[in-house]
Amino acid sequence: MSTQQKSIMDEESPKIWIACLASYNAGKLVGRWVNVPETVGEMQELINEVLKNSGEPFAEEWAFHDNAYFEPFDVGEYEDLESLVKKANIINRMENIDAFRCWDFDNHDIEKLDEDEIIDAFYCEFLGVYEDEAEFAYYDMNNIHEIPKSLTFYIDYDSWWRDLNHDGYYSVTKGYKECYIFRR
Repeated sequence: MSTQQKSIMDEESPKIWIACLASYNAGKLVGRWVNVPETVGEMQELINEVLKNSGEPFAEEWAFHDNAYFEPFDVGEYEDLESLVKKANIINRMENIDAFRCWDFDNHDIEKLDEDEIIDAFYCEFLGVYEDEAEFAYYDMNNIHEIPKSLTFYIDYDSWWRDLNHDGYYSVTKGYKECYIFRR
C-alpha cells in the first residue's frame, strides 16, 4: 500500500475502491482507494483517472470492489454515483456518527429524501446518550413532570422506560454506560 493510500485509509471518512474492469478481466487488480468527494462530478473525475491510468486499452467500465466507513448504509458494486455521494455527504456531516449508525431508519424512505431531510429526521428522533434507559427515564420524568423531591425515590424508572418503549422510544447500547436513545 502506498503512503498516499495509507493516509487515505487512516481517515475515518467514507471511501471507496474504484476498480478498472478491463484490467480485472485481464487478470490484473488495478484501482484506487479514494475518499468520496462532495459532488458527482468530482467522483466521475476520479473514476476517469483510474480508467485512464489502468494501462488497458478501451478501459471504460468500472466497479466499486470495496468500501469503508459507510455504515449504516450499504454500498453496491455498481452503486449510482448520486446515491454514493449522498451517503458519504450525510456521514461526513454527522456530529455523532456512532448514534447515526445505531439509528433505525427503516421507517424513512432514504432514497427519496435529500441529505438535509435525512439529517433532520435523525436529529428529530435522536434524544441523546445516557448511561442506560433508566437514566433517560429519570431525565424524562423529572424534566417533563413536576415531581416533589421527596417522591423521586419511589419512582420505578425502569418501569417508566418500559412504558416509554411501548410509546415509540427505543435504545441501542453500544458499550459500558453508553446508551443511545431514540423516539420514532
